[in-house]
Amino acid sequence: MLLANHELDPGPGLDRRLQLTRGLHWLFAAQGDSFASLLRGYDLDPAAADEARAPGPVWQSRTGAWVVAHHHAALAALAHPDLVVALPGQLLGDCRTNEVRTACERAVASLPGKFDVVELAWEASVSALGGDPADHVWRAAAPALDAALCPQSPPTTRRMLAALAELTDRGVPASAAPIAATLAADAIASQLTGDRWAHFAPGKEKAVVTETLRDEPPVHLLPMTAAKAISLAGADIDAGAAVVVLLGAANRDRRGSGDGDGDVDWPLVPGGRLSSVYAFARDVAESLLAALARRHPRLRADGPAVRSRRAPVTRPLSRCPVVSA
Repeated sequence: MLLANHELDPGPGLDRRLQLTRGLHWLFAAQGDSFASLLRGYDLDPAAADEARAPGPVWQSRTGAWVVAHHHAALAALAHPDLVVALPGQLLGDCRTNEVRTACERAVASLPGKFDVVELAWEASVSALGGDPADHVWRAAAPALDAALCPQSPPTTRRMLAALAELTDRGVPASAAPIAATLAADAIASQLTGDRWAHFAPGKEKAVVTETLRDEPPVHLLPMTAAKAISLAGADIDAGAAVVVLLGAANRDRRGSGDGDGDVDWPLVPGGRLSSVYAFARDVAESLLAALARRHPRLRADGPAVRSRRAPVTRPLSRCPVVSA
């Protein structure tokens, strides 16, 4: 099921493995498996993941993965010393960045009156990593996080594998740009409601990004592996088993705070080797919001925001056009 198990082998059986996994997801979803339904990448309402809480705090999907969608169980999973993030090494690591604030200021300074928030966030994120936003390698590697759980098409997968290898040679964690761009775009889009003008006030950016991490995290489904046999929320999980934490669904589980006000242990975020990437993403999102507050304090939507399909892990916006007054 995981990219680390099969998609990093670009051999002659790749096409068949991708198609088989994709077909099984559809079959299991048709039989009522809510997690398999998410993996198809066609349920664009974030609340669709909430159905995965119904079977209990920790339950085993027909895909083989243990699913964690309750807040208290997700919190325990993220803190468990024997659960490790199960993503290829190319996606993880420390972010060696240029000046994030400078990159965001430059991206905002060159904006026309009408622009797309998605493209702005992508340019700022790649530039902050010292890359060229026009370099096709960055775009080609972008689906890797989603491919970890949702098989992409064979051509997309082959381009992705080549791009991952190139970014690895450059010493860049391939998840950094997609996670930062997704978080930044969603943070900006969260302030645009229909055709109503949004006012970006300096100093508001930290609160906006925190809310975005809770309501629309850049990693909705976090694949992990049990390093040894463990017990989690009453479930006995064998060594080597796949465990997927549904961060978005767990953040919406208001029972987790104990007092129902949503202020305790929110938002849930991954740690370990994703910590550096998340810190970079937050820096980009906050810096981009601050730059917009200074230069474009009045924005409104100039069309509908659209999310990408076949991307259940990151759920990125594919377009979000705006106009500045």
